[in-house]
Amino acid sequence: MDATWFDRLTPEAEDVAIQKIAAEVRKRGLEVPVVFALESHKPVGDVVANVTVALSGFLVPFLGLENVQNFGRLLSSRESMERLICAIERGPASVSVSDRSDDAPVEELS
Repeated sequence: MDATWFDRLTPEAEDVAIQKIAAEVRKRGLEVPVVFALESHKPVGDVVANVTVALSGFLVPFLGLENVQNFGRLLSSRESMERLICAIERGPASVSVSDRSDDAPVEELS
């Protein structure tokens, strides 16, 4: 198995992946069900990330290898999942590299 499935994304690559996913979700009008699914699966993000590896044979032909890998990497980190949720809820200008701080606590949505 390729080690890149489990490597963390760089902050810039993570921002690009988050914005790309959020834009696709908003384009299809699926903000509410996607945010609900992400919030409900946040505690088991690592398991869901590993499921993307297991299902990659079915997902890659439709989504592309890089997209599936990046999505799996995002799901393996609670901070990344929270940033994705915020990007979906707030719009395209909500996530940037300057906002990211690995030492800062993750802001909870109310």
